[in-house]
Amino acid sequence: MSNSMYLKQKQQLEALFEQLGVIKGQHESKKIIVATILGRGNAYLLSPPGLAKTTLVKVLQKTIANSVARRVQMTFDVRPRDIVGYPLFDQATQKNVFIPGPLVDANIVLIDEISRGLGLTHAALLEAMQEGTITHVEKVGAIKLPDFFAVLATANPLESEGVNPLPEALRDRFMTQVEITYGSRDDELAMLTDLAGVFDATKNVKEVMTVEDILEAQSIVFDIAQSASLEALLYILDLNRAARPNTDFFNEVHGNDAERLSGFVGVGPSPRGEIATLMIAAALVLIEGDDYIEPKHIKEAFRYTLPMRVIMRPEASIDSFTVHELVRLILERVAVIDK
Repeated sequence: MSNSMYLKQKQQLEALFEQLGVIKGQHESKKIIVATILGRGNAYLLSPPGLAKTTLVKVLQKTIANSVARRVQMTFDVRPRDIVGYPLFDQATQKNVFIPGPLVDANIVLIDEISRGLGLTHAALLEAMQEGTITHVEKVGAIKLPDFFAVLATANPLESEGVNPLPEALRDRFMTQVEITYGSRDDELAMLTDLAGVFDATKNVKEVMTVEDILEAQSIVFDIAQSASLEALLYILDLNRAARPNTDFFNEVHGNDAERLSGFVGVGPSPRGEIATLMIAAALVLIEGDDYIEPKHIKEAFRYTLPMRVIMRPEASIDSFTVHELVRLILERVAVIDK
């Protein structure tokens, strides 16, 4: 990676975040969503309605020239064929023609209210999100998706009617879980004094990157991840392993508290969680203009990569113990690996 390439990407990312400023506040959420894309991952956006999840994704897409965005409003009647594609009989040729779905040529796919989909539709997303391909009975072999492909899915944690919990296999395909919260008083005042920007947030957004720039940035992030020090890798491993109950390392880290925590945590993260932590940490290095992965990058990444891939027991809810409390305890108890 050349210094000029690194500097170019840093400047482009600064311009991108400046454009995202049309969405008032949400600075951390914006950073993690961009980091997820640069880490070649998918993001799960969790918040009550009205906090600009969908608008944020639209603004992000508009900053990237020649990118293709698709939106799927998930409901109970959306079937796999609606997002993957379907055959249509062509009277002229007397043959079935494959009509591609919104996943086929998209760079960014916004899936609104993903938890309203059915199991079959959720299953159709698995291959696309993990392998970058989709398979259809009417096509020979898999259809390759664009090299720059990201699913940004939204969900409302307050709703319980008409929703289906995401299968754990699908949850694990999301690199991060981003919980979007209310803005500050100043942020909301800025919104009220700029109603034109609220009703048409993308109107004045400029294109500051291209699809090729995103791919270049992803390559730089991959290089940063591959050049991580042994100490950084061991710290990432220890953080994720400390979330796996009923293991020797879990018991060692949590000591007398291990038995209580084992009653709250059902299943910990797979190795995919460790990869996610590494990739987000590497993306944060580029975004923040640093030279290499440090503990601060790993800690910030871990806060967003662990919640999506830990299964909490019902007892945790009864005792008001959340996955965020688990993250806090792990960050407190796992020692940083020094050289």
